[in-house]
Amino acid sequence: MRKADIGIASRPGLRPTRPGDAPGSADAAHAWTAAGGAVGAAVIDGIGHSTELHALVPVLAVDAARRSALRHPMAGLIGAAELLQNPGAPRGGPEAVGITARVRADGTWIAWAGDCRAYGLDPDTGILTRYTTDHTVAAHYAQQGMPADEAAAYSSQLTVSFSDLSIAACNEAPIPKATW
Repeated sequence: MRKADIGIASRPGLRPTRPGDAPGSADAAHAWTAAGGAVGAAVIDGIGHSTELHALVPVLAVDAARRSALRHPMAGLIGAAELLQNPGAPRGGPEAVGITARVRADGTWIAWAGDCRAYGLDPDTGILTRYTTDHTVAAHYAQQGMPADEAAAYSSQLTVSFSDLSIAACNEAPIPKATW
């Protein structure tokens, strides 16, 4: 397995913040290498600007990356979501979406929930391939045949997020070896 460089780019959301909101973006990424050599990585996109969310999202990324390396990306995703969930609490608390990966000599797997995307670049052909489908109303409508320009109006409406994430609600997929 070759060594990979890991990087992240982020930008604050486009919606204006309210008085009392934490400034900036509530996004975090983390990568962790287990003693056996498996690398787990996570990117978590917090939804909103609360101080609580800004404090929680980096914790979710670390937890998800470690669980992904030690067990599986799905375990990383579900574990991070459970840290955010608060059954019985009123809706409107901290919310996030995310994507996790596990890279080992025998293959790469990803898991995702929400509007997160994973791409792979085939170094031989230069072709960039998208491996994920957004969990949004827009993606659902597009799969049902609605024209893309009409479906785009629903791109900010999530069908899956961490507050109610379960194994049945998120996706996982292997990544072909040529792209990693």
